[in-house]
Amino acid sequence: MSEREHIGFYCGLCPDFMPALREARRRWPDARLTAIVPPSYAPDEAIYAVVDDLMVTGRDAYSPLHPLAVRQLAADLRARGFSHFITLFRTTQQRILALVSGASRAELWDMDSRIRPMEVTWSGLIRGAMRRSVGGRLRYLGLFLYACIIRVPRSR
Repeated sequence: MSEREHIGFYCGLCPDFMPALREARRRWPDARLTAIVPPSYAPDEAIYAVVDDLMVTGRDAYSPLHPLAVRQLAADLRARGFSHFITLFRTTQQRILALVSGASRAELWDMDSRIRPMEVTWSGLIRGAMRRSVGGRLRYLGLFLYACIIRVPRSR
């Protein structure tokens, strides 16, 4: 590949972040490596020996309650032009960040230093959210009906 790869590595307050960054630098010595961290994560100067750039997000947490902040973060991620977006956790939020980053590859960094591709599509995220939502409600309904119909004795 003639163009230099640009890797965005997202993480928050996690003790495995620096070792993962060091391993990423070892694997991709010529890539541009950007650590993406929330404002509350105050990395020490040692991080600059490993990464080329540090991107501090505008907030510690994002939610649908703050759509303008989410939109700004998405614009900031896209402006960086990442070829890879790597995260340490496969949460819905981090999968959405991978999707809106515009990176051609989204990957999950396992704690044993393995990298696994993350399939992130809007339809997949929506299906997963609906499955979790419906599944959780059905389990609750099942437990509620079990308790009402069978009349589970209350603990004394």
